[in-house]
Amino acid sequence: MASSDPSRPATGYPFVPNGINYPPPPPGTAYPYQAPPPQPANPYYYNTNQPYPNQRATLLRRLIAALIIVTVIFFTILFIIWLVIRPHLPEFRVTSLSVSSFNVSSSSSSVTGNWNARFQVYNPNKLKISYDDIQSSISYKSEFLSQTRIPPFKQGKRNVTDINAEYGAMGSYIAGRAVNQINGDKGRGSVSFNLKIVVDAVYRVGGFRARRRLLRAFCDDLAVGFSGNGGSGNLTGGNLVWPAQSTKPIILYTPNDGVSLTIAQSNADFDHLSGTDVCEITGSHPYVPQLPIITDSKVSVLALQITLFPNQGVSIGATVHHGVLDAKNVAMFIRAWAHVHKQFSENENADLITLPPELTPFLARTIIEDPDGIDMLYLNSWLGLNLPGLDTNIHRSLKPFKQAITDPYSKVRALVRLSREDIKNLRERVLCQIEKLHVDTETRPMHLSSFVLAYAYVFVRVFKAKGLERDDKVVLGLTADCRARLGIPENYFGCCVMPFFVHIDPETIVQENGFLNVIERLSEIIVRLNKGVLDGAKEKFAEFMTIRPGTLMVTVSGSPQFQIYKADFGWGVPRKVETPSIDKTGSISMQENADGRGGIEIGLVLLKHEMEIFNSLFVDGLV
Repeated sequence: MASSDPSRPATGYPFVPNGINYPPPPPGTAYPYQAPPPQPANPYYYNTNQPYPNQRATLLRRLIAALIIVTVIFFTILFIIWLVIRPHLPEFRVTSLSVSSFNVSSSSSSVTGNWNARFQVYNPNKLKISYDDIQSSISYKSEFLSQTRIPPFKQGKRNVTDINAEYGAMGSYIAGRAVNQINGDKGRGSVSFNLKIVVDAVYRVGGFRARRRLLRAFCDDLAVGFSGNGGSGNLTGGNLVWPAQSTKPIILYTPNDGVSLTIAQSNADFDHLSGTDVCEITGSHPYVPQLPIITDSKVSVLALQITLFPNQGVSIGATVHHGVLDAKNVAMFIRAWAHVHKQFSENENADLITLPPELTPFLARTIIEDPDGIDMLYLNSWLGLNLPGLDTNIHRSLKPFKQAITDPYSKVRALVRLSREDIKNLRERVLCQIEKLHVDTETRPMHLSSFVLAYAYVFVRVFKAKGLERDDKVVLGLTADCRARLGIPENYFGCCVMPFFVHIDPETIVQENGFLNVIERLSEIIVRLNKGVLDGAKEKFAEFMTIRPGTLMVTVSGSPQFQIYKADFGWGVPRKVETPSIDKTGSISMQENADGRGGIEIGLVLLKHEMEIFNSLFVDGLV
């Protein structure tokens, strides 16, 4: 083997290039070569594994995410607010329209007249509205008659505002054909006019303007009734109808519709009729009008009768259809009528007489919300009824029940009064019984209003006067006014009541504490009423139908809060107010005392011998 060249590098070991002088290895090292010295940094080298993230980019991403979240929340809140306060159109209703000095000349094709209209504007929004530049015009069909401007006004949230408009025409030209039509309509008793309102409405949220709209309201076919060739007239009324194509009854006006008014004269003893002595129920029937029934599905809403007793006095009778009006509306109407009559009698030259707010009817029925469809539930139940006096062959009949009075000549009517002092003593008596019996009023609440005390006191004595047995069925009921409890204006003109019933054990009535027991049962109704006037409304109709025939059912007609004795026609307050409907229903009537000193007046109908027992029990109980 040839010897190796010592100057030749060994294969497989690092070769030290020329020009690089490595320092000698330290002695004792196993590896004879050291690592090369550090090389200078490469300016083109990029390290992809950065030890720390870019804080600026992270902050930017967070800001963008936060902005998106805030934007979504903002628009969600904005959408919810829009759903809550989105603007609805205000409602315009004509509550009265009268015309005076109305004359149409055929020779000159001209019209002369003065119109006075009263509007009711309802704002259904949770926004305020400003009404500016209000213009209104009146026309006959397409013939323009007159125009006027109405002062601007502002309206609060869910507010009702009454505005007046006066129109005048002095020899204004109209087409000859319109002249003949107006004279023909006037000869038939009524002329229909059209009213138009144009207004610039601004919706406001706080102090900011939310939206501006130009509104146009049209009130067409407003029939004004005329008597003979007179130049004055007023709005006429309509009827309650149930067309075959309609799921609900409606109020419909057609030409020549109106309110039935009977003028009569009587030679009866006015002092006896208006007194407080016990009298036969038939004595007042001739002075109450019958509600006109046009067809089975078309009936009048109101009928009036004025009876003159020469040199003695006058009586005013009213009959209404409770499908449209309730007892509060009747009291409102009578008081409003009396107010207008008194004002005119005191000032015959008055151009315009306005009603006080509590007597001005609120007519916007759209304020009634019924998301559960209770109206159709009741209507469908009504269509399926099969009751005595109800023609089942005519399902859409609107005629009142043919409810006959049993033994009309054996029954008498009485009007009893509880003074304010009487009610105070009854309340103290009940409080003493509660304390004596250690009644826990937390678990057994006692509602001791004047209404409940009077109702319970009279009912206990009616029960005893009738001589009912312990196993008889007895039901107490009352009709609650729903207006305040549903956020509806107190002057809402329409039927807005809900009945409440409670069964009571006759055994508890005849006990020593029977008066207290009846108060407790009535208080249960009040508690249910305060929890929610519509609670259980869907089952109310079926609950009523479960009451068996022969059950003594006592309810209340009227209320002391209606203040019917304030109806002053200019002759002073009424001497007596009666509710003849209790002759058929067996209810008791309630109103405030006629003397105006507080207390309650109760009307009731019983058999003659029962009334004698009742009067004795009534007086003895107050001693």
